[in-house]
Amino acid sequence: MAFDPRSLQVKKRYPIGVAKTPTGLAYDARTKRLFIGCRDEPKMVVMDAATGKVINSFPLKANGNNGTDEKAAERTRWQNQSDRA
Repeated sequence: MAFDPRSLQVKKRYPIGVAKTPTGLAYDARTKRLFIGCRDEPKMVVMDAATGKVINSFPLKANGNNGTDEKAAERTRWQNQSDRA
């Protein structure tokens, strides 16, 4: 999703398509990539932040909350906080 930071109005929505229930998000400013962690079918989705195009997706461990894929995101790590009390 892209929004206007002043008005907070939503400008664009980008469907993930290959996964459901996004729960974690990381942004790599150098490559302008989004790394989206999803729950129902555990995956990390790599998306171009400018176009919304899904570049790739990778399976994650079904029973883990933390996702790290050094090949896909050498400098980016995300942690799903949604299951924490």
